[in-house]
Amino acid sequence: MPTYTVAHLGCGPRGRDHIRAIAAAGQRLKLLALCDKDAARLNQAARGLTSAPRLYGGADEMLAAHRVDIFSFCTQPETRLALVELGIKHGVKAIVLEKPMATSLSEARAMCQAAQRAGVKLVISHQHKYAQHWQNVKRIVSTGQIGRVRTIHATSLGWMMHYATHLIDYAMWLNDYSPTVRVAGHVHGRDYMASGETHPSPGYFLGHLEFANEVRGIIECGTFAPPQEPGVSFWMNAGATVVGTEGLAQVVVGKGWRAVTKSGVVGSNEVSFRGMEDSIPLHLEVADWLDDPTRLHCCRGELACHGFEVMLAICQSALEKRRIDLPLKESSDTFARLLAEVPA
Repeated sequence: MPTYTVAHLGCGPRGRDHIRAIAAAGQRLKLLALCDKDAARLNQAARGLTSAPRLYGGADEMLAAHRVDIFSFCTQPETRLALVELGIKHGVKAIVLEKPMATSLSEARAMCQAAQRAGVKLVISHQHKYAQHWQNVKRIVSTGQIGRVRTIHATSLGWMMHYATHLIDYAMWLNDYSPTVRVAGHVHGRDYMASGETHPSPGYFLGHLEFANEVRGIIECGTFAPPQEPGVSFWMNAGATVVGTEGLAQVVVGKGWRAVTKSGVVGSNEVSFRGMEDSIPLHLEVADWLDDPTRLHCCRGELACHGFEVMLAICQSALEKRRIDLPLKESSDTFARLLAEVPA
């Protein structure tokens, strides 16, 4: 099997998870270069890597110096469209980026369209579904052990721009990516909109989803969202509960999984979130997709764009006090409206 070369931009804590995951991917991936405008952070990220990547302060310079197959980056949301365009300009074959993929629907759609026109594979890091506890719940649901799925309720104490597209993506994944056809939403609270906040969001975000297969989804983020598990730390207190006609299954990001199935009670608290380890299969699946275009990545851009659209449709529903049908026909800047109009 071929080895694919990688350049990575962004060496903060989550960026270092990606860097270590790429380095741990064995012969499938070779990390050639790292980039960050903060030299101390860049040197820290490179320390201990056996591949000894070249270090750069600018992405354009890095991509011009190394004709890599894969461009991976971990930056703030408002920079991502420009970086996708930069990767395409330098002829990469695949681009991996963090969520949320953009700050407007027009940006998200532009990213997907640009990648498709260029034949570039676009991947957004909704990596939790690779973790063993999420995989266990997915297997139980998919094999019918809780009967026919009726409702998927996903929550996080973390706020919308940090967690909503994660939760929406996992709800769609647990429901075999049946498209969302309509939503209703509520938002309130300006606590997470202070100047300097990197992921400005309403204090509370609630969305009700109807999927094409008639399963219902409920997504809650922020201060009024119910905790998944008492005692679990703030950012790990997130997850999903799938309710079926003959049982239910729950997964908690920071504390395992459990299920009541047709044959009994199962579960374990021994499995939890592992940022680097759960990102290794995300990157290996990029290599598999490059090997064979029919092996579609489960975090590919078109799925993430639909999830991002769902999040913005929920916000639009809250602002306009009406049900919103999908797909959204317009690319209006719902996020900017939200920041301006969300009630206290």
